[in-house]
Amino acid sequence: MRLTTSGDIGQVTPYIPGTDTLDAIAVDPSGRWWAVGALGLAPVLVAAPAIGQGGIRVTTNLGNATISWFGPVKGSGTADFLGHFDIGGLPVGRYRVEASGDNCAPRIAHARVPEGHVKAVTVDVSC
Repeated sequence: MRLTTSGDIGQVTPYIPGTDTLDAIAVDPSGRWWAVGALGLAPVLVAAPAIGQGGIRVTTNLGNATISWFGPVKGSGTADFLGHFDIGGLPVGRYRVEASGDNCAPRIAHARVPEGHVKAVTVDVSC
């Protein structure tokens, strides 16, 4: 979750494979985001995506829906209880976005992500 002045928004949280903790997310002077964690006593640093780097802002009518995306990169996550989800740090390209939930027919939307911009899509699920 990301806390904003208008509330919280579900978004991809960086995962550092094989680590024990995610301790911080920070931006360097060039504007690149980083996730910092630890594996035992060894520090781990990986690039972290941010919605401002280009991405898709998904709205669906189903809280806690599973959101999946397919394109130059693919992945999935869970929308917040209101059905909002941000996918940040996406490279330029065309994406297929799918929203699904238990006992619901999945629905699909398409989005073209331009460099450094956010494309908003609505994917209403049929339950």
